[in-house]
Amino acid sequence: MFAALVSAAAGFGSSTSAADEVYNVYTHEHGILVDEYIYELDASTNAVWKSKDGSIRLYIDGLAGVYQNRTIYDGLWVAYEDTPLHPPCPDGPAMDHLGNALATWGRLRIDWTQYGNDDQTWVMFLSRCNEPMGSFKTLTSFSP
Repeated sequence: MFAALVSAAAGFGSSTSAADEVYNVYTHEHGILVDEYIYELDASTNAVWKSKDGSIRLYIDGLAGVYQNRTIYDGLWVAYEDTPLHPPCPDGPAMDHLGNALATWGRLRIDWTQYGNDDQTWVMFLSRCNEPMGSFKTLTSFSP
């Protein structure tokens, strides 16, 4: 997975749909609004999303250029600041699309099919570092 993220730094361009995709993000368990993610750009095969304040980026492998009939995609998230909620990973850094080595990261899986493949409705499972998928938190693009 690191290779896919690092290869994304080689070439990226703007997505024609990026400005149109803004998601309110809620905790799956409690329906609490926690952030807003914006489809920022395509970097190689990765769709790059960023949090509203820019402190987190998501790299969703295989989603670049896919605007309909989305399925299940894996990827990585990176945080630009270490916090008690986002401590550094003991597994070493991950790279963002600009070549920055970031100590705080994890894996992700985003699933549009769980809710009928609606282009605005997904569920995302997150891990910290290389922990089991979904062990960190689960987010949705809608308030349950």
